[in-house]
Amino acid sequence: MNLYFRFVCVVARPRVVLTLLGLYLIFILGIMPNLAGPESDVPPIDLAFHYSVDEVYGWIEAYGAAGRHQYMIGEMTFDVAYPIVYTCLFIGLIGYLIGFEERILASTTDGARWFVWLVLLPPVIWLFDMLENIGIVTMLFNYPVVLAPVATLTAWATSIKWSFAGLVVAMTILLVVRKIVMKVRSR
Repeated sequence: MNLYFRFVCVVARPRVVLTLLGLYLIFILGIMPNLAGPESDVPPIDLAFHYSVDEVYGWIEAYGAAGRHQYMIGEMTFDVAYPIVYTCLFIGLIGYLIGFEERILASTTDGARWFVWLVLLPPVIWLFDMLENIGIVTMLFNYPVVLAPVATLTAWATSIKWSFAGLVVAMTILLVVRKIVMKVRSR
């Protein structure tokens, strides 16, 4: 079994999933809302689904010098740690919900073995989130120089990130429903 599959087996344990859920909640309820600053009326770039070069540079200008600096520091610290937490949480949650360890050890004739590949989707979100972060930091650092190719590529990284995030969240909800139905039927 390869290293990634061993990692999935570890993070798919209920205690680890609950710990990751706690860390996730700390980030989304405590840390991330405070990064934008109370005076900011402009949305963070990370939360938009897609944007044009003009839109993103309008937001960057509106942040002001202090806001750009604060945003850049947040992107290079908390927004590096946060994706690691949510990626591990989704890997663990999906792994738990599909019974990853049992499935990966099952024979290749198991018709539902394709389920094991679902745990590869959360790292795709992480990858595009990191590409987005690099693009955002590059634009913030180089402002007022407009780097149109960077802005365009960053917008696409953001859109791909959110598309996969939506897919993973929907898939996770379906897996939860599936697990509940299976429990009810087994009674």
